Amino acid sequence: MPGTFDVGADTGRVNHDCGTPLCHRSIGTQLLVAVNTVCILLASILLTVDYQHEVSRRIRQKHIALTEEAVALHAAVRGVQHHGLEAIQQYVDGVCERMETTHSPGHHIVVQFGDYVLQATSHHQASDELFESMQSAAAATDGRSQFGEQELLASTMRDDNLQIFISEFIDVDRREARSDALVRLGGLVVVSAVAALMVNLVLMRLVVRPVRRLVAIVEQVGEGKFNTQASEFRNRELSVLSTAINRMRDSLSADEQRRRRSADKARAIQRRLLPDREALPGCDVVAVYLPAEDVAGDFYDFHVLEDGSWLVCVADVTGHGVPAAMSAALLKAFLLDAAERFRDPVQIVERVNHRFEATALPGDFATLLLVHYSPESGCMSIVNAGHEPALLQRFDGSIEEISSTGFPVGIVIDSEWSAQTLTMNPLDRLLITTDGVTETADGDRSLFGRSRLNDILAATRQNKLQSVLTNLQEQLDTFRGEGPQLDDVTMLLLQFQTDVSCRQTDVRTAETLV
Repeated sequence: MPGTFDVGADTGRVNHDCGTPLCHRSIGTQLLVAVNTVCILLASILLTVDYQHEVSRRIRQKHIALTEEAVALHAAVRGVQHHGLEAIQQYVDGVCERMETTHSPGHHIVVQFGDYVLQATSHHQASDELFESMQSAAAATDGRSQFGEQELLASTMRDDNLQIFISEFIDVDRREARSDALVRLGGLVVVSAVAALMVNLVLMRLVVRPVRRLVAIVEQVGEGKFNTQASEFRNRELSVLSTAINRMRDSLSADEQRRRRSADKARAIQRRLLPDREALPGCDVVAVYLPAEDVAGDFYDFHVLEDGSWLVCVADVTGHGVPAAMSAALLKAFLLDAAERFRDPVQIVERVNHRFEATALPGDFATLLLVHYSPESGCMSIVNAGHEPALLQRFDGSIEEISSTGFPVGIVIDSEWSAQTLTMNPLDRLLITTDGVTETADGDRSLFGRSRLNDILAATRQNKLQSVLTNLQEQLDTFRGEGPQLDDVTMLLLQFQTDVSCRQTDVRTAETLV
């Protein structure tokens, strides 16, 4: 029916790459990412803590060494102080000169003797600013102070009027600690990589691969492959899940078997509702009936009346599947009841509409095209209740559309219809289809359309009836491509044999829908 299906409806498998609904990573990927993230985070914390601890340890050791050096230097200065300040200066310069700046950067000695301040001059670092920084560091509890952009570590030894200050920069300790940390980092990376690999292998073996196997089994069961068996696993949780999946498979298999039996029976019942004749008085007819599901909302019927005239009806109930098929069965029963009461096709449609509107669910309706034909007179009357236009192909090849002459049935209880009366000639053909033909969509959601249908009918004018519908069905399948059939398809093709002119031209009229 028009507007009752979505051409882009997803009927395929779930897209595990992306989706969706949404694009989710597998549990294996999530587990591996989580475990590796925790390992990297813990390693980073460990390295940071280790680096800080190593820096603190080196500074403490250096501070102890400077304190011991200050004590030793204090005793030595006491030994040479009787030689005068010049001797003290020479001694201090000699001691400082023996210290390598690469291993002891910023190593500096200051001797405060009474009011005199003597600074080592060997490394050309002597300055009042440096001495002030050394004094600040020596007074601090951690022995550190800032000198320009560098951090200074200092220690002191004082006795009476003699005080010794010794300092060094500690940036080199930080660099050495950082270098050692990088070495340990390299080793830790190797160890972590091996550990992560082992953990990942364990996760893959114990979790990821079993879960993937279970997912694959669930997918196969979802596709209807109920012979798939989930095996036992070594851990309790996955074994319980495996057993549950097998029980689910057995239950679904049983439900599917019951559904198939019910569907087969429903399909057989619906097939019995279709006419088994292939000829009518004065007319040859062929049909194609293709439900989108097990059963359809489309139906067609032939009914020969006592006077030798006959009725042909093609109907399309909204939707498809079991609900539409049940409504179609009701519609057929109402049509047979009306045909026993009336001969006028308009009255028949009015009767069917009255019964169907009172019985169908709210919102349900059906399009219907009813043909009444009298072989004796050659007159054909058509009532089109919102159905697809029928295509009348004259014996000379011209094609006419017989459009709607009223609302679909089941919408308004007091709707009115008109009938179109036409004279049929030998070899005239009438093609009646449901909208499942014209609304067949290709991969780009383009519709098959009426124009293409007209072209095919014109191109097969000389073909036999069955060949015409076979060709049309092949064209539909080619146009649809790999996409699913989304709506029921019904096609009837009639070819008239009479050459009697229609003498009655006055017909009942009502508002016509185009």
